[in-house]
Amino acid sequence: MLSPYRFPAKARVLLLPLLLASFAWSVAVAPAQAAPTLTNPGFETSDLTGWSGTGSVVQDFSGYLPQDGAHFAVVPGGCATNMLSQSFTVQAGQTISGWSFFKAGDYLPYNDSGSVQLVLASNNSSTVLFSASVSQVGNYGGTPWRAWAYTFPSAGTYTLEVRSSNDRDCGVTSYVGIDLPAPPAGGHPTVGGNAYQGKTLTADAQPATWAGSPTGFAYRWQRCTAPAACTDIPGADAATYTVTGDDLDHTLLVQVTATNASGSGTAAAAPSALVSKYFKVVLADRPLAYWRLGDAADASSMTDVAGAHAGEYKNGAGGSPRVGISGDGNTTGVFVGNGTYGFVNNLTAPQTAYTLEAWVNPADTDDAMIVQHGSAGALAIRGGHVFFRQVDTDVTGPALPTGTFSHVVGTWDGHTAILYVDGVPVGSAASEKAPSGTSTFYVGYGDLAPWLRGSLDEVAYYDHALTGEHVLWHFEADPPPLAVFGGLEPEQAPTADDATSASGSSDSGAPDGAALAAAAPASLGATATAPAPATTSVRPSAFAKAKAKAAKAAKAKATAKKRAAAKRRAAANRR
Repeated sequence: MLSPYRFPAKARVLLLPLLLASFAWSVAVAPAQAAPTLTNPGFETSDLTGWSGTGSVVQDFSGYLPQDGAHFAVVPGGCATNMLSQSFTVQAGQTISGWSFFKAGDYLPYNDSGSVQLVLASNNSSTVLFSASVSQVGNYGGTPWRAWAYTFPSAGTYTLEVRSSNDRDCGVTSYVGIDLPAPPAGGHPTVGGNAYQGKTLTADAQPATWAGSPTGFAYRWQRCTAPAACTDIPGADAATYTVTGDDLDHTLLVQVTATNASGSGTAAAAPSALVSKYFKVVLADRPLAYWRLGDAADASSMTDVAGAHAGEYKNGAGGSPRVGISGDGNTTGVFVGNGTYGFVNNLTAPQTAYTLEAWVNPADTDDAMIVQHGSAGALAIRGGHVFFRQVDTDVTGPALPTGTFSHVVGTWDGHTAILYVDGVPVGSAASEKAPSGTSTFYVGYGDLAPWLRGSLDEVAYYDHALTGEHVLWHFEADPPPLAVFGGLEPEQAPTADDATSASGSSDSGAPDGAALAAAAPASLGATATAPAPATTSVRPSAFAKAKAKAAKAAKAKATAKKRAAAKRRAAANRR
């Protein structure tokens, strides 16, 4: 009801549409963790939870729309000043930011007003963040949304107050609007992908909640030797980055910078695991024995780079000028059947759990042995299919392609035998009977199938069961062929320091920098420049053949990974 001294025409003016003006907010974007914690700051609960006083939560107020999220609040004036408020505590250096508008429902001389202010509890002092009045905006006028921000100089308890006052009457009201960024979820940008040579890492800025609405993101990838010792990687300034040989023995980090019209804020993802050569990834998982099979072609000794289980080659099996798994650079063992194999005498079988691992490239589709340890465990090809025998239990997998390396792993955890091919579980069976005794470990030979015709590489034996995650890491750690054919020298066997320092690493969680550093002596990236050609053990004629074979192998591996992804999706659908 109008006061008796007001002009009758005043009521008709209330029907005039409210004016809306657009105004770009101008608060520099900052990571959300820099903001103090308020309850329901953006009113995204669709009510006033966490707030005290008078106000309404809306999604659209006569053309004013939310500045963050889907809701905001409006505080009407009244016969006395109405106020909406919330108290909270802060640390020095934290910043609060938001947006406010004032919409006049009156005309002069009735000078309605509105404000947003912070009141410090310890001395009741106030800091005005936003204010407006009819005298400033004109009769029935209004401001656009206006951004404000305040950085707290010291810790304390504050109250954010939103006030709306009608001047000299109760009949016609003006409004103050308030919106704050949605609650900060904390966190950091994340990086997807494995930090292995030749693999692509992808940065995601969104897991970090930003105090503001960024209009764009920029990326800067860095190479680190320690948490505080990072240098920019030239040209690596997009959301993805392809790991190169220059990154070996470093961790990788990405800085994400969010920007808006007036500023920017930067947050970093957690450093990646240490970028490591393939053999260091294996050593980080503490193999009982690890035969890389990269010995010289005329070598008689089969070197164990992980411990004291060196073996022998029989009848000419051993290294060759051929490069092994696609981009490792280390040469491979070649087995031509007819009695060529490797062996280690007097190896005691693990009795509670174990893993057998090898990369195999069959020359044909005939039955063939991969590895076998007495009656404990064995990997072989039989009837055209790879299989894993755990004492008296067989797990059968798919046929293996010829002319390319496949990663084959069998694990037993004391209860279940699992067979993996190219990082994917392809079969399992309950198995309770434990291996026992001491016997000979064979490479390329056994009593379940004939001698292997083809190549074997990176044979490892563990006294524990690798998790499926670790098996996949090993498969993914094989770098692409370009890593070796870009001029890199074939990888040599690790030094004694490399081999002996692997002890004590953990089999739980991702292979972090500390674990892989122990085995060593968390973005489109710029195309890596190939190093100058180096002298290799690959003869010119063999080099051309190996390059062609590697290209074929890369294509086959891509096809295998697509099949593996399809199997994973199918398995997920069945669950």
